[in-house]
Amino acid sequence: NKIIAVDSALKDQRNFDWVLYIDSDAAVSNFNHKIEDIIARHEGKEIIIAQDGNGVNNGVFLIKNTDKMKEFLQKAYGDKNFFQGY
Repeated sequence: NKIIAVDSALKDQRNFDWVLYIDSDAAVSNFNHKIEDIIARHEGKEIIIAQDGNGVNNGVFLIKNTDKMKEFLQKAYGDKNFFQGY
């Protein structure tokens, strides 16, 4: 469902520059970091994925509103191997 939700937000007529996705079981614990600063530190990137003790944490990510990222989400959603076992 996160792919559908993020894709919908990117297509929203309000035309957001970036969308932040956070799983319902995640929490912000450090309010000293601004989202704008995180984006600025990753200039030129179109997706920024969080990291935790296990490596990549796909439950928290920022995605830039570009045609490339919209196409990426559509491909991921249509890839049956991506959703294997669900």
